[in-house]
Amino acid sequence: LTLEELKSLKGKMDASNPNAKTPQEFQGGTASWWTDLYATGGTLLSHKESIQLIKSLGAKFTPELKGPNRNAQLQVETVFGSQEAYAQAMIDDYKEANIHPKFVFPQSFNLPDVLYWISHEPKFGKQAVYLDDANIPSQLPTLAELQNYAAQGLQIVGPPMWALLTVDGNGQIAPSQYALDAKAADLDIITWTIERSGRIVQEVLPTK
Repeated sequence: LTLEELKSLKGKMDASNPNAKTPQEFQGGTASWWTDLYATGGTLLSHKESIQLIKSLGAKFTPELKGPNRNAQLQVETVFGSQEAYAQAMIDDYKEANIHPKFVFPQSFNLPDVLYWISHEPKFGKQAVYLDDANIPSQLPTLAELQNYAAQGLQIVGPPMWALLTVDGNGQIAPSQYALDAKAADLDIITWTIERSGRIVQEVLPTK
């Protein structure tokens, strides 16, 4: 899509029905623990436009460098030249808008993106967040892996909410081993703002 084509669309809940037989059915698929209450056709903005809007509201910035659609005809390398140039382009938008790095928390699920910012844009990389998309506890990084992140200059990790909690022997909610390990590695934690995982009782907590 061109920017003009993108801006001709209306925003909707990020959900779909992969078994749909019509375009209308495909746009459904909202999970039972989400809501379409606010999916009323929001206005789409370019990244630069979003910066100006957020700036006018006096808020901070938490941009996520999205991964490419592997099925798309145009890939990141085609548009930007390389993944590194793509990561740089996002930061350049904030520099062009004269946004102070202390107000920006760039994020990515791709560790090389975060390490690129740390190395090439250290003022922004200082607050870069490495997002974790683990679905189950066994997919979370170990203490050694977290310490390795820190050794590479990473200062903030961004796990899903469920990764930070567990149930102790008395049946009480307690910090998870991951949360303890992250703090032991001297990493700050900024969990996902909106939880998109399934219900914690069904997917994380052990059943009796």
